[in-house]
Amino acid sequence: MIEMSKRMLLSITKRYKYLCSKFVKLVALAFEVEEAYEMLEKDAHDLALKVEEIRSRCMNMGESNVDIQASPVEATEKSESAKENSPIEVLAKRVRGLKKKERS
Repeated sequence: MIEMSKRMLLSITKRYKYLCSKFVKLVALAFEVEEAYEMLEKDAHDLALKVEEIRSRCMNMGESNVDIQASPVEATEKSESAKENSPIEVLAKRVRGLKKKERS
């Protein structure tokens, strides 16, 4: 039973790291060009809403593999400042394990 939980956690960790890497590369490509930046910002918001919809549906059906507390999209909808508390910003605040690069 414990071995299964460790394997599940490892699988989740691998998916998390893979997606983080993929999105960091995407952002690195988009930030220099205004049109690409705007497209990525809009699509990221739309993607966050779709992911939240799937997440909510799975949580209601008891299919979640992880104990996640607050919904980033719900936090956004309740917020007065949508820009500061967009789904992406809320998720970014919850990210752990990324190191800030120090200048030499």
